[in-house]
Amino acid sequence: MEAMLTPVDWSLLAQCLAMTVGGGLFVYVVPAALLNWAYHARRRDTASDWKLQPDRWSPPTRTAGRASRVVAPGAPRVLGRGGRGLRRPV
Repeated sequence: MEAMLTPVDWSLLAQCLAMTVGGGLFVYVVPAALLNWAYHARRRDTASDWKLQPDRWSPPTRTAGRASRVVAPGAPRVLGRGGRGLRRPV
């Protein structure tokens, strides 16, 4: 007995996938942006009251390959180039 498969509606499948991915991103990004605004951007002036390191902030964007610029300027890098082991701070 041969199994009967129904034809696939590719446009409907693409719409469902786009709505699923878009909805998932919306559910993740919008609350994260609201929390960032509520707890960091709005209270930046009073950072010494709620931050352990009030003078240090995350960079606005992180670019791949520039991980050494994430730490404070002048701080020694802990990992060697390409992660080939630890280096003693100078």
